[in-house]
Amino acid sequence: MKRLMFIGLFGLSSLALARTPSQELFTIARDADCSSGSMCMQVTESGQFTMHYDMTDPLTTTSREGLQVYSPYIEIANSNGGMMDLNIMSIKITASDQLAGDWNTGTVALQVLDRHDNWVDMAQWSAAVGDDIYIMFLGHSPISSPLVQGVKKIRLKAANGTTAFTIGMLQLTAY
Repeated sequence: MKRLMFIGLFGLSSLALARTPSQELFTIARDADCSSGSMCMQVTESGQFTMHYDMTDPLTTTSREGLQVYSPYIEIANSNGGMMDLNIMSIKITASDQLAGDWNTGTVALQVLDRHDNWVDMAQWSAAVGDDIYIMFLGHSPISSPLVQGVKKIRLKAANGTTAFTIGMLQLTAY
């Protein structure tokens, strides 16, 4: 009986460890593989997440501020092929050709690949170029703070004039 109890406790503790959130700052990453000629694949420095994006000039790259995305979209997946939850994200629109009064504005849209391999539109956020946007995925508001759990991939897309954006931080739970 004691042995079964120990095995049960060990199993529960390993399950809890498997769902520990991981925060990516995107200030460093492994080299991008753009050998296909049109798409690039890059793994985060931790090795936990894989990114796919169009090969553009300039190329999407890491920086002091985070991941500078010059591609029309970027897809992020759990490197082991498992599911993931989104917890917190910060993004900044860094370039846009959409003029709103005296400043340029843009939008970043979020799509998720669900368990049934369907891309689902989740939310979009607009801001002036240079303004930080912080999102907590708590489910309080389906428009600005959607609950994103048990997805295969996420896709962040430039929209409404956005030509570049930065992912400053992304906290995900992979399992």
